Amino acid sequence: MSIRTTSKTQLFLLEFLVVIVMLALASTVSLGLFAKSHDASNHSRALTYGVILATEAADRFTSGQELPPKANYGADGEVAVN
Repeated sequence: MSIRTTSKTQLFLLEFLVVIVMLALASTVSLGLFAKSHDASNHSRALTYGVILATEAADRFTSGQELPPKANYGADGEVAVN
């Protein structure tokens, strides 16, 4: 009887280990996807802000207004300090 109990226990522990490994793999993949989507979101925000600045400058140029001085802008729209 003890051989069968030991066998069942080992089988349970092996199955539990496989589940833990699969969970770790799935969480690693999910974390990687969330990190890439965060980077894509930041890049998209920077591009959108660049388009807004370019459109504003083009509107000022075509209406004959003075253009603002050249500045380096960060992704959040603030002037970046060099």
